Amino acid sequence: MRAKSGGRVVGMAVKDMTTGDLEQFIEQKLVEFLGDPDEGLLVKDTFRRKLEQRLKNPQKRVSHQEVLREFGSCIYG
Repeated sequence: MRAKSGGRVVGMAVKDMTTGDLEQFIEQKLVEFLGDPDEGLLVKDTFRRKLEQRLKNPQKRVSHQEVLREFGSCIYG
């Protein structure tokens, strides 16, 4: 049985964790020690508008390359 609380792995032995559980646990500990690397970052208005529009009308799956072509300049300026 997996003991999870709010997306966190709680009270599990490493031997009982799946690879995903272990990855989540390591990420959780890194954020606790180092802080959230995305904290304080802002999302550009143009990116936010395109994302909201896309979420309202999800039509198809898009490749990673298509996402970079479409949104890369909004994300990376």
